[in-house]
Amino acid sequence: MVVHHAIKLVPKTPFHLGEMMDMESTEDIIHSDTIYSALCRISDVFFGKAEYKKFIDPFLNEDPSFIISSAFPYYEAEKETIFFFPKPLIFKDFVAKNPKAIKTYKKIRFVSKHLLNAFLNNDDEYLHKNFMNENGKLKRKNLIQNGQVWLSEAEKELIPYTEDLWKIQRSPRVVIDRSTKNTSIFHYSRIHFHKGKTGLYLLIDNLKKNENIAEELITKFRYLGDTGLGGERSTGNGQFSVMLNKSGKLFHIELDQGDNSSKRFLSLSLFLPKEEEINNNLIGDNNYYSIINRKGWISGTSYRRRNINMITEGSVLNTVNSKIYGRIEEITPNILKTKHPDYKIHRFGYSYSINLKN
Repeated sequence: MVVHHAIKLVPKTPFHLGEMMDMESTEDIIHSDTIYSALCRISDVFFGKAEYKKFIDPFLNEDPSFIISSAFPYYEAEKETIFFFPKPLIFKDFVAKNPKAIKTYKKIRFVSKHLLNAFLNNDDEYLHKNFMNENGKLKRKNLIQNGQVWLSEAEKELIPYTEDLWKIQRSPRVVIDRSTKNTSIFHYSRIHFHKGKTGLYLLIDNLKKNENIAEELITKFRYLGDTGLGGERSTGNGQFSVMLNKSGKLFHIELDQGDNSSKRFLSLSLFLPKEEEINNNLIGDNNYYSIINRKGWISGTSYRRRNINMITEGSVLNTVNSKIYGRIEEITPNILKTKHPDYKIHRFGYSYSINLKN
């Protein structure tokens, strides 16, 4: 077992998560690049230029102080926390035996820790047992949140009801054209987490094993909780409190993962590979991955970030003997470079990697 460290974000208000130009939809996770950008903003605005430079320079020099995962949902059971992870994008042979199961399997977005460990160990028997019964029928009781969350039978017993753990609310809004005064309606989406039971968590790998780095991150997350994370922060969205363990430290999550001899890894963050990693067979025939196009506005300006494609959470890729995967990419638009040469925008693309067992 390998111990990972986590911080919980306990929602105080709803969140709007997603691209700033798309108000009609919202996601149920916070991507790692969004979290990193928010930490940069906090470092700059509340701690000053010197702290911002100290914060970002190690990443620009390909020697990051820490790596973060994206933020995923969790559920507070009576005796333990059930952490949900992105479903590894590996397609399993036992699913193909039942055509009706394929659609159900593809709909799953999150798996519990027990199931993630089975994926990491290639334990198809355990996965099959928790997905289908002996007659080849789906075990729908293990699928909650409208089929998006897959639990093991043992973990399902800890959630006594099947109501939504989080809900997306769409509300109408009216916009008035400044020149014609004509009105039009659009819908605005926010995600509400079950109060006191669900929230978001992310993993933090303190690469330098420096206690000061962990403490500084916790402090910055507390600032983020007050100012908000995600979209529409000016209207009170995205506020949260930080939850730590009883000792005031990061939580521990144990994963039964592979060692340095592993041939493949799972990314729990958005991932922007280096060119040499791709050339070294990072992506091969036995890989499962998807691509997302990241775009959006630069906070506090009327400029749009340069679009960039990234590998999504849940992707499974080949190891290439790297201790750290990925990079940071500058995405400053040309017009902003011209007007403010010293102002730079970066996209966080380091992978939070979990090795699979061979």
